[in-house]
Parts: sequence; C-alpha cells; structure tokens
Amino acid sequence: MKLSHYILMILAAMAVTVFAAPTPGAKAEKKMRVGVIDFTAKGMAQNEALVISEMFRTSLVNTEMFDVIDRNNMGTIMKEQEFQQTNSQGT
Repeated sequence: MKLSHYILMILAAMAVTVFAAPTPGAKAEKKMRVGVIDFTAKGMAQNEALVISEMFRTSLVNTEMFDVIDRNNMGTIMKEQEFQQTNSQGT
C-alpha cells in the first residue's frame, strides 16, 4: 500500500473521531443506526479497500455515537427494507 493511502486512512479515521466526538457533559441520546458497505477499490487493491472499510467501521464504533450494523447482518436488513418498500408500493 502506498504511503498516501495510509495517510488518507489516518486522516479519515481522525476526522470521524474528532467531528463525531460527543461534547463533554452532553446528555446521552439514542445512537443513530448506520451501516457501512465495503468500499470499492479505485487505484488500489481490493483487499486494501476492505481494510480501509473495516478501519472506518471501527472508527465509527469508537466514537460511541453510532450503532454500527454488523456487515454480516446488512444483507438481511437490506432485503427486509426492499420487501417493505415493495409491499408499501403495492397497496
């Protein structure tokens, strides 16, 4: 992996951590539920893109502001949402 890719990964992780960090003394609110699909490789190997995807997920979890959906469960959830969309349009 090129040095520029590592720098980009570090900056992305830092941005998520800094900008999503809770303010001191803030009241705990319900966490937003998010899912992160695997990134598509452009200009790098696919396995490197998968590593960056996992690092991004980990950064979101570490902020303690998001309920990050396990990527193994994302397919099931997306199918359920498609089913609900189809049923709501058919009635």
